[in-house]
Amino acid sequence: MKNATIFLLFIWHFNLLNAQVVFEPFGVTTWQQGACGLFENDAPAVFNNPANLSIARNANAEVFHQQKFGIKEMGNSGIAVSIPNKWLDAGFGYSYFGFSLYNQQRFGAAVSKKLNKKISLGINLNYLYNQMPDYSFSSALLFALSGNVELNQNWGVAFLLNNPTQQNYKGVSQEKAPSFARIGLKYKINKQVVCLTETELQPGQEAIFRFGLKYNPFAIVELGAGIQLPIGIFSFGAGLTVSKIKVSMAATVHSYLGFYPQFGMNFPLQKAK
Repeated sequence: MKNATIFLLFIWHFNLLNAQVVFEPFGVTTWQQGACGLFENDAPAVFNNPANLSIARNANAEVFHQQKFGIKEMGNSGIAVSIPNKWLDAGFGYSYFGFSLYNQQRFGAAVSKKLNKKISLGINLNYLYNQMPDYSFSSALLFALSGNVELNQNWGVAFLLNNPTQQNYKGVSQEKAPSFARIGLKYKINKQVVCLTETELQPGQEAIFRFGLKYNPFAIVELGAGIQLPIGIFSFGAGLTVSKIKVSMAATVHSYLGFYPQFGMNFPLQKAK
């Protein structure tokens, strides 16, 4: 009963119908580095930045789970698959947040094309379904546009525009579906260290600023840390690759609501190109 009360307070306080948990950045590596996901080019790019599917070197899949604040009713799980090819790169994904009394589901399909060695563009089509069995349900079909530009060997810029036409939900709720823009900047200090920053803008909401640091001391070891402002959400984590399978963990600390962990696994679906 206590957990359910906290869950409902969370929904009320953060207005989850408009700022859905299923639209948070996807993947453990992303959360390791302060939820900066615009430059990740593995399977999570399906949700974070479809344009990066054209940068992926091999088909791969990733499973992801986080349990916010230790409350099982606030579990968020998903899977993403990336399938690059020489004509049109593609990806698919699914994520689920909540429990039987309240849940959010997101089905995504994405395609990407590399225009040249430095520029790639992508588009994502998402079907959203919010369910409250004893109260209401709503759904929406949305699209997102994204891009990635390698300015030079060290600098890069990326963006994601989600629901730029500001479509509404259909069903009991006629509210606007999530609409936001993310823009990011990457600076590669050397082969081992990358600095990331992102800004998220949403109509009627305060801007979110993300800062992350990615460090690969060895080929099989990945470390990361970051922060989201102005709320103050700190995160850090590590990943280890063994036999081409990467197992990752991250820890996130919300300055008001506390700690929650993330777990994930990425594995190849074919030999690297």
